[in-house]
Amino acid sequence: LEEEEWNVPSNSAIFLKKIVAVHYLQLADYIKAMLPSLELKLTTAWVEEQEQWKALGTISRRCGNYRDDIEDALLSLGYPLEMPARDGRQGKRARNWKDCEIDYQYAYLRLKVLKQRADNLMTSMTGLASIAGNRQNLEEAKRVKRLNLLALLFIPLAYTSSLFSMQDEYAPNKPQFWVYWVCAIGVVMFT
Repeated sequence: LEEEEWNVPSNSAIFLKKIVAVHYLQLADYIKAMLPSLELKLTTAWVEEQEQWKALGTISRRCGNYRDDIEDALLSLGYPLEMPARDGRQGKRARNWKDCEIDYQYAYLRLKVLKQRADNLMTSMTGLASIAGNRQNLEEAKRVKRLNLLALLFIPLAYTSSLFSMQDEYAPNKPQFWVYWVCAIGVVMFT
């Protein structure tokens, strides 16, 4: 800074503004680096879903908090939230390294995009969790079907044997024992 610029406190505060802007940009870069690893885990295998859900929730919440913090900083500094649209006739605005407005607007935009990306990923994870739950329910239904088929076979046999156990002449190794098998197989087929 020039010597006369040090006399104005708002000019010397530029370094603090730059440090804060860089801090939020580093946070955005960290979050940007974490999201692809979670996306990859979702596309390769559905394991440790609770840990992934927790990590995504944390990222989404942090992005929202950081975005809100930068929004507050932009408003308190009197900067607009969005970068002004560039007109083709005006060309690029002359960029001065002392201009902190663009740094904060860029960090705000990056965190806003990362928050949307994390929210979309959470929506996808919810869909995958639903699919995994449906698949688990289908497997359980198949197991119950096998159990029902076994019951379909054994319940008529048990009923018939209890019915014939009241008569001593239909017991095993007795001359009328064949009647039990004829009746039992008939009841199973009827069932």
